[in-house]
Amino acid sequence: MAEAAFKLTNLAPVLHVKDMPTALAYYREKLGFKVTFSWQEPPRYVCLCLDDVSIHLNSYVPPEGASHVAIFCKGVDALYERFVARGVTITEPITDEPYGMREFVITDPDRHRLVFGQGTGEH
Repeated sequence: MAEAAFKLTNLAPVLHVKDMPTALAYYREKLGFKVTFSWQEPPRYVCLCLDDVSIHLNSYVPPEGASHVAIFCKGVDALYERFVARGVTITEPITDEPYGMREFVITDPDRHRLVFGQGTGEH
């Protein structure tokens, strides 16, 4: 039986910040990044881009602890089923999130959170 098709398309580090306004000012004014996505008001999660590089800032998860990596893909449901079939422990099951992503989370042995997702408007 052939596995369903999926493709990883991008990767974004998610940096946990204590003070979003300070972090935003630094990345925009000092480094020249532009905000391409912002969630909630005032922003608690922001995507900033400079050329082909994305950095996500997250102020709603405490900055202590393991890393958090967002991995964008096409065919997120197929990837989810593949991981389940391989016995991967799913930390958070696949779901449609209010910020426009369909995603699921796994946690590696070192407690790093890997979030695999696809925009809900993408096919």
